[in-house]
Amino acid sequence: MELAGTEAVLVPALKFIMLGVMVGGAIAVFREIVPMARGRVLRSDEPAEKEQS
Repeated sequence: MELAGTEAVLVPALKFIMLGVMVGGAIAVFREIVPMARGRVLRSDEPAEKEQS
């Protein structure tokens, strides 16, 4: 199947965008999982709890 015209540019561009989104998502997930696997818990919720008190 040969791509012609706009499809010849659009399809590869969308493939690279999708690949970038997938890699970015994988990096974000691993940045959350690795500290948890090492036994550390992120403390980002502490300021919100102090404001409610």
